[in-house]
Order: sequence, then structure tokens, then C-alpha cells
Amino acid sequence: MNHRAPPSAGVVAYYIFRSHIDMTTITPIFTGRSDIATLDITTPSLFGTTMERFHIINCYSVWGKTITERTVAPTLALPPSSFPTLVVGDFNIHLPSADPLRKHNFSELKASFPYFTRAAEYGYTLLNIPGVHTRFLLQGSSRSSGLDLVLASPALLPFFQEWATEPPSTGFDHVPISIRLVHPIISLPPPAPNWVRTDWLNLEPQLKETKIPPLPALPNKHAFEEWFDLPLGTLIELLKTHTPSCCPSIRAKPWWSPQLSTLQKEFHSSSRKACTSDNPQDRVIANLSQQGYFKAIKAAKAHHWKSFLADATPRTIWTAKKFAVGRVTPRFANLPDATSLEEVNQALL
Repeated sequence: MNHRAPPSAGVVAYYIFRSHIDMTTITPIFTGRSDIATLDITTPSLFGTTMERFHIINCYSVWGKTITERTVAPTLALPPSSFPTLVVGDFNIHLPSADPLRKHNFSELKASFPYFTRAAEYGYTLLNIPGVHTRFLLQGSSRSSGLDLVLASPALLPFFQEWATEPPSTGFDHVPISIRLVHPIISLPPPAPNWVRTDWLNLEPQLKETKIPPLPALPNKHAFEEWFDLPLGTLIELLKTHTPSCCPSIRAKPWWSPQLSTLQKEFHSSSRKACTSDNPQDRVIANLSQQGYFKAIKAAKAHHWKSFLADATPRTIWTAKKFAVGRVTPRFANLPDATSLEEVNQALL
């Protein structure tokens, strides 16, 4: 379908290193619009995996006919995708997830919620660091904002490693953004010390009391290692005793993500505000936030279940069947008229 762009639409472009052109097949997908462009990238091994296809969607959305409409609709900017898809661009919307400290008015929230809901419905995750602005006006008194958004599809999210703004300024009011994609981590990292929760009040006196033995006069290799390992072992034991480890909780959900945590905070915040406010617009915002939050949970669970089934082994396939069936099937038939062993015996005979 050819979606015509409005007369006031912007223009997007791609610049590609020649080395990438030699290693991959890059095909532009034309839609007849200048404000949105898609690159189809095909390679035998994407990011060191067996995936071969990758899409980059670049869009520049400006104000439409009203203050709450934008020229690039959410259905065009965030299409359903089963393969890695990266969506970048200047959406000209103020998304609460990207700028949580900003006080958004009703028009800004109404303009951003269609994109917010569309992303939650199809599992797109916002990669922007909350509170980091990407647009700084060189003149005037307007405040800075985060209009430039980067979203990843569920298939691309495991490859994401870093989102960062790159100084120095280009002389334009928008700063450059770099996105780093790498091979996904196969296994979880080992537990690490949680230095934030270290009990320094009790640890510092013990560290001061720790005595380092004098160095041997003529140490050989074995004597030096023994002298070095003794205080080092004491120090490590003290740190382990007073510092808890960061490890996954037994109550942690494998499908949970930082994006869901942000949506949860926004949902509870808008709900509390709607309960204490007489403004009907606050109730509308709370309902939209609730819908987006629940849709995001449903999409995350569905994506995790599909991934679990795709990676199922002969050992885990029975676990998948147990999850799918739900309640365990009774091992023996139910005999409602038999209440004693004799009655059960007679019923079976």
C-alpha cells in the first residue's frame, strides 16, 4: 500500500560505510514517502548468529492537522516484525518513558499514547536512557527534550548493548546518537558484589585492625605467595561477609524488563493522580496508561513463551507441556459414589 506523505513532511536519509556494502546486501524499501525510509539488510551471519535479516526504519514525523496528530502514523513507524528491526527518528512527541522528569500536558500525552500503545502491543522496547535529552535549542527559552527515539523489536532486543549521545555538538539542535549492537549473552553473568549495600559501618573498623605480616627477609617464590595470599584472603573474606551479592531473585520473572518497570511506575503514578483529582482528563490518561502497561505485559509473556518453545529440548518439552496443560491430570479416575476402600473395590470390579 502506498501511503502518501503530507505536503509538510520532512526528509530522511541514510549514509552507509563502503565496508558494510561489501559484506552485506543492503536494499532500500521505497514507500513513496520522503519522511520514512526502510533498509533491508541481508547477511549470512547477523551479529555472529544464524539470523540473516535486519531492518532499520528511519522516520521524521512533524505536526499534522491538529496539535495531537503527527505525519508519520504509529502503524507506519512501528510495524509488526518477526525479525530484528530497529526504529529510529525524530518523532516530535514527548514520551513519558523517555523524559520522566518532564511535566507533560494533556496534548503531549494524547499525541504520544498512540505510539506508546502501538509499541507495547508489538513488543517494541524504548532504548533511550530516561531523562537524557537529545534536542537542545540554540536560541530561545524553550526547554530541552528527548524527541529523538530509538526502539527495538523483540527479536533485536537481545543484541542491544548501549545507547549513548555523542559529543561534541554538530552545530544543530539535535545531538548525534550511537547504538551499539553485539552478539547476545548466552548465559547470565555470575553474582557480583552489591557495593551499594556494603555494611561499611562495621567493615571499616575491621579493615583498620587487619595486620599485614612483615615481608620475609629473603623470600623465595613460595614464601612470597604465602605472605601475599594470607592478608588477601582475610580481606576477601571480610568483604564477602559484609557485602551481599547481586543475583537473580527467586521471584524474578524471566519475561520482565526495565521497560515494564518504567511502564509500571507510570501506570501507578497516573492511577494515584486520577484517584485524587477531579479532572476527567487525568482519568483518561490513567486508562490509557493502564491499557499500555497490560498490553506490554501480555506481549512480553507471549514473546517469552515463543522463545521458550523455539529453544525447547527433549528434556524441556515436557515442562512446556506441563505449562500448557496447567493443572496436572489425575492419575486415577474419580469415583464420586465410592467413599471407602470397599466401595472403591466394588466399583472397580
